[in-house]
Amino acid sequence: MKGPTQNKGGIWMTRENAFFSLEKTCPVCGRTFSVTRIRSSSIRVKERQADFRVVFEGVNPLYYQVYVCPACNYAALDNSFDNLSGNMVTIRRSLLDAQEQEPDFQGRRTEAVALRSFQLALRTAQICGYSQSVQGALSLRAAWIARDMGDHDTDQMYTEQALHYYEQAFENDRSTKSNTVTITYLIGELHRQVGHYNDAIRWFSRAVTNPAVKQEPEVERLARQQWELTRQQAKGGSGDDAPMPPSSSPVVPVAVQIEESTNEKAVFASPNVVKTKKHSGPKIRFTVSLYEDELDWLKKISTVPYKEAKEFMDKETVLRALLDAALEVIPDVQGFTNEDELRERLIQLMKDGKKPGN
Repeated sequence: MKGPTQNKGGIWMTRENAFFSLEKTCPVCGRTFSVTRIRSSSIRVKERQADFRVVFEGVNPLYYQVYVCPACNYAALDNSFDNLSGNMVTIRRSLLDAQEQEPDFQGRRTEAVALRSFQLALRTAQICGYSQSVQGALSLRAAWIARDMGDHDTDQMYTEQALHYYEQAFENDRSTKSNTVTITYLIGELHRQVGHYNDAIRWFSRAVTNPAVKQEPEVERLARQQWELTRQQAKGGSGDDAPMPPSSSPVVPVAVQIEESTNEKAVFASPNVVKTKKHSGPKIRFTVSLYEDELDWLKKISTVPYKEAKEFMDKETVLRALLDAALEVIPDVQGFTNEDELRERLIQLMKDGKKPGN
């Protein structure tokens, strides 16, 4: 028997005392099974982190938040497990088609088993068409567990996935409108965690300038704290001062990611045809200023690979591809004296589909 972990009311409690079982019935296949729960009296919070991750002393209740049916592998958070809607036949067929050999989710869960439970919950959410905010929350919690495991790559993968879902939810999910300040801040923090410092600053700025932020003082404090941290990180990473977040100006400074790398890049000339684009010299870091609608267009295009193949693409890659295409089709442009004239000249050349010399 394991030693005691705490003294409550004069009674020494062991780790085993922290657990109890609960019977659940799967809403998809009707199977009754036991789930493991944590007694609230056994939960001890150690710290709260900037992305709302809670670090616990001893047992981590996050590992037991997802219920998994052992028969059909339907998986969902404990507070929404019974709230299933949709075509049950279609959902059950999709779950069975995707079924694999899974670990035993009853009893004590290891970090790996806990992570797998969230992966199954994400799969269920996609099959059932749950909102992007729900899928974002599941992805973020999967990232937290990967962080517990010390698995940086998996942590980053799920953090980027959570960021994608939350940005989509912010734009499309009406249920997030009542919590705009918190979601705005969280998107900024996730951008910071994956190294998108200028995007992070932009979202932190949106959070602290939102009139509703005064109703959420803790979120405002976090946003200002992480905003300053991000500026320091951006400065340390580039050697230059990070751009200040926008106030009333509609122009948003955007840092183009630069790094020493190979000067060969794959360019898609047409479907299923790939050729190599050779560049002279390495990538070079510099900062450009874009308007909100321009940035929104880059973001919109960057989501296409995820929609089509579950692949992530950042806005910098879109911008580089656009410049590569311009270098290929319009290597030299003449006959302009200002930005407006250049834009009109480029539009005409793109419409003609010709190089300037043709």
